[in-house]
Amino acid sequence: MPSSSKIRKLFVDVVVDLPVGGEFTYSVPVDLDAQCEVGRRVLVPFGNRKVTGYIVNIKDKSEYKRVKPII
Repeated sequence: MPSSSKIRKLFVDVVVDLPVGGEFTYSVPVDLDAQCEVGRRVLVPFGNRKVTGYIVNIKDKSEYKRVKPII
């Protein structure tokens, strides 16, 4: 089992395919970490539904305390 110091926590900024402006920050589950790249299509929880979005930024930190994961 890898030590917790070797597990990198990633976050992504996603634009959703809805008529809303701006980017939304989501966490990345460890099993999806290697698949994240800018431009990749992802499924994300948005309100009470799941919607398609696109990764526009990958970062190591989030300014938000509570962040939902990509699906």
